[in-house]
Amino acid sequence: MPTMKYTNKSGKRVPSVTTVIGNLGWSSKALMHWAWKLGMESKDYREVRDIACDTGSYVHLAIECHIFGAPIPQEETDKVTFEDTVIADKGLEQYKILESDLALQCLESELPLVSEEFNYGGCPDNIYECDTRKIKVTVDNEAVASYLCSLGIEKPVLLNDTKSSKGIWPGNIIQLGAYNHLIRECTRYRPDGFLIVKFNKNVDDALNDKKMITFIPVPQDLIDRGFEIFKHLLPIHKEKYQFEKAVSALSGYIKKEEETEAKGI
Repeated sequence: MPTMKYTNKSGKRVPSVTTVIGNLGWSSKALMHWAWKLGMESKDYREVRDIACDTGSYVHLAIECHIFGAPIPQEETDKVTFEDTVIADKGLEQYKILESDLALQCLESELPLVSEEFNYGGCPDNIYECDTRKIKVTVDNEAVASYLCSLGIEKPVLLNDTKSSKGIWPGNIIQLGAYNHLIRECTRYRPDGFLIVKFNKNVDDALNDKKMITFIPVPQDLIDRGFEIFKHLLPIHKEKYQFEKAVSALSGYIKKEEETEAKGI
């Protein structure tokens, strides 16, 4: 999917939520180990990463097309592997069941927003409304159904974000916190609950009718703490460009010293 550009009302470019969170680096050790492990298996981490991104993007697209009642464009299907389509089809089938059993109605999807207060932009995946009176509790949704009913609201508004990574990372929660503020500042919606939609990308699981979708509730206190961390990252991002530029000038100084030494001056 193309990277979205965000501008505030004065026309100034502002960073995206994911760009700002990219300055955190908390997952760098895990990523280094992942790249090392792939190297030991004689795999190029860049190729594996790109394939994973293609699968994740296609999964997002499949859910988005379902919400808007549109077929997945053939040109997008042509870009991915047969395995990707199997994963997306089986996952979407389970997603629809969960959506129906949990009485979820999508209010907004892929809504681009810009905070004038904090100067950043983002595009939350989905905003849902749940009619808790109509929830059908099953073995597969018991935990999330309990969470939704525990909110104590007949029709709570929910913010969800779809993830296809293997785990849930701090950056995922920080992202939800930043999206929550965007929604509250820029729309009439006030999210009451938060869900991470975990999408399994294992094609063998898809072929064997294993669980492909898990709805993971996120407590309000984590959302609030995530946004506090995000606010600390904003000035770091703002300073980053000028700081890197100043540091790179030092490299020029070293080069000049080396040239002077080579000339014997």
